[in-house]
Order: sequence, then C-alpha cells, then structure tokens
Amino acid sequence: MIKLRHLTNAAMATAAVVASTTGLGLYAGTAHAAPGAVLDVPAAGAAFNCELGQQPVTFTTTGGTLHIVNQMQQDANGVYHFTGTVSLQGVTATDGTSDGYRIVGASWYGGNGSDPANTAVHSTDEFNILGPNGKVASIHASLIFSPDGSVTGKALGDCLPPL
Repeated sequence: MIKLRHLTNAAMATAAVVASTTGLGLYAGTAHAAPGAVLDVPAAGAAFNCELGQQPVTFTTTGGTLHIVNQMQQDANGVYHFTGTVSLQGVTATDGTSDGYRIVGASWYGGNGSDPANTAVHSTDEFNILGPNGKVASIHASLIFSPDGSVTGKALGDCLPPL
C-alpha cells in the first residue's frame, strides 16, 4: 500500500460529497437515491498527473460534467451504509499543447459505520485518457480515505487519480 499525501481536486470533491451526505438529508430507511443525492458538478480544472514515456505530463480538464449519485441507508442496528458513483460526462482535457483529449470513466466509493462523517471511505477509480488515435493513458486506483484525513491505497496505470 502506498500512502498518498496530497489530494487532487476530484478526490477532494468525492470525499467532500461523501462527508457532506449528512447535510443533504440522505439518512433514509431504505437504500435509494434520496432527494438531493444526485449532483452535476463542472469538471473543469481537475489535473491528472501522468508519466508517459518517462516524461511527466499533466492533463487538465477543460470541460464536461461530474455526475454524482449518492445512496445511503441506516439498518436496524443503527449502522449507516453508503455508496456513490462519480461518472464523467463529456469531459475534455488539454496537455498544455493540444486540446484534443477526452477523459472517460468512473469512480465508486462507499463505506459503513455508525457516523458517516467519521467513517473510512473506500474508493475505486477507473479512467482512460483518449486522444484522436485512441487510449493515451489510464488510471486504476483503489484508495481508502480515513477520517483523520490520511489516504492510503494503490494507484496503477500511467497517471495518479485527480486527488
């Protein structure tokens, strides 16, 4: 397991969405997408730091939407179970010299505990960066966001997830 010290914009947004579910009125008796649990957030500004051909390359999103869906339920024992997905819709990017990139994929996160605001959140990220001729880079990550703010996990592929 690697210890990730700095969070990128998308991971912070994901963690913030998970942490903010308590304020969105998502405590529901059954699992379902509660009112306010579906959000669309502009994707522009997230940075994917990559290494391609032993050269650092940063792909910065320029447009598109993060479509976020949260679900939460409380079981009979008072334990909250929550999950969510962040899917990319029409996300475009630049490497600083060309604007011809698209980023596709999704992130899943979830956890359970008696207090969702103080529960570890597990995240799985799968993204591909596509150029005019196909896949340029990939991101595969399995991360754990701890209540103390630390992030551990594995990041594989050519890029780190946008934390």
